[in-house]
Amino acid sequence: MMDLAGFKIMRQSCRVLPLLYFLFLTPAIGQGLSRNNWYFGSSANGIRFNISDDQPQGVTDQNPLMGQGGAAVATDHRNGDLLFYTDGLRVFDVRHQLMPNGAGLLGNNASNQPAVISPRPTLPNQFYIFTNDAAYPAGGTIRYTIVDMAQEGNANPPEPPLGDVDPGVKNVPTGITNAAPGMLLIETGNGPYDYWLVLQDINTREVTVYQVTVGGLVPVVSVATPGNIIAGNIAYHPGSGQIALSPQNPNANIQILRFDAVARTLSFEREIPNTGFNDGGPESVYDVEFSPDGLVLFISRHGGPAQTGELYRFDLDNPFASLDAVATPALHRSYGLQLGPDSAIYHLYQLIPGGPIRLGRIDNPDADLAELNYTALPLGNDNYNGRQFPAIAPRRYVTFSSSDVAFFGTCFGTPTVFYPLVQPPASRYFWEFNDPGNPDPGLTTSTALAPIYEFSQPGNYSVLMIAVSNGDTTE
Repeated sequence: MMDLAGFKIMRQSCRVLPLLYFLFLTPAIGQGLSRNNWYFGSSANGIRFNISDDQPQGVTDQNPLMGQGGAAVATDHRNGDLLFYTDGLRVFDVRHQLMPNGAGLLGNNASNQPAVISPRPTLPNQFYIFTNDAAYPAGGTIRYTIVDMAQEGNANPPEPPLGDVDPGVKNVPTGITNAAPGMLLIETGNGPYDYWLVLQDINTREVTVYQVTVGGLVPVVSVATPGNIIAGNIAYHPGSGQIALSPQNPNANIQILRFDAVARTLSFEREIPNTGFNDGGPESVYDVEFSPDGLVLFISRHGGPAQTGELYRFDLDNPFASLDAVATPALHRSYGLQLGPDSAIYHLYQLIPGGPIRLGRIDNPDADLAELNYTALPLGNDNYNGRQFPAIAPRRYVTFSSSDVAFFGTCFGTPTVFYPLVQPPASRYFWEFNDPGNPDPGLTTSTALAPIYEFSQPGNYSVLMIAVSNGDTTE
């Protein structure tokens, strides 16, 4: 917040210097644009959500040297610009070129969740890539690699840097072994944000939450999971703290945990009945996803020799709920699920053995079953050739390095022009001119970049500017 206390409109003299002082507040809650780029699968096809209205559009610029399993994408949440993406083996920059040191990571790019990306706390240009080489039924080793966006990478000076993998911090073992294939990165807090890695031990079946710090991973809390579940996928609902474990092994039900980041607690909540499928395939439940309100769980049953793939809906708020089949085309296999920034849930599926992997969409996932609208080909019949959507890197906390205001015109009867001097530039602004003599209070505010305002009479005024960078706010 910037408060121009003592800003003075003069009747005659215009040589006035206002007294300025600053107050910085913590960021407001908001996802920004971090979820707007989806690159995944072994094809050139990806999805980009428009920054103006979150509507999806297909793109064909992805580097096809990606695995068919999971991936991870980092996007600048302030402006929606792609930073980089990875399939756990290779790292590609914004131009979709392999970073100079981007080959040779050790994730299993055929698995469901082989890689996640996290900002490295307190270091604004650095990110962790955590990789998992689990190959069910064998557990995996968790390693980390650092991407430094201040490195030149594939840029040609004087172009701005495109980032590169730090060759000295690549495939560093975290000390975590025997990890189940499922791996999840969570962001919590209002800023600075906290980041948490969620893993399951494939032998003990314990689930542990690790805090991501500048020095690596710190174990925080663990909970035992009943039954025999091996998590092939882990999903999270930020509003409720629910964590869902999808069983890769047969005859094990989906489990729901709850994580409280403030209290640092992790608890077992419930099992979802009748989800212990035994279809004879490599996956039991491929993926789950929560509805935006967290009251419905969508379940992607992979299928196998004895069973085709299915998509189900389960009402978490109904103690008598059963699995309800969602009306889709006749599926051969059902794969990944992911909530988009447009509040729709996207679905990857295959209609015939060896056929292309298509994209479907549930447009109103909070609705009752009878009101669900499933669209089989919302973006056309492109082959994404990938079984899982990308893990989305969470927001990085943005600190405004400078905040000032330039203004011109302090004579009564002459409009005053205000211009923000904020670094890094904000995505939007709010101005409040605090002019009690204006009979219409609606005219004393503005969301313009450089507003023009004419004060009602000579005097002293306090002008407030709020700069917002898609969730991160300075006033």
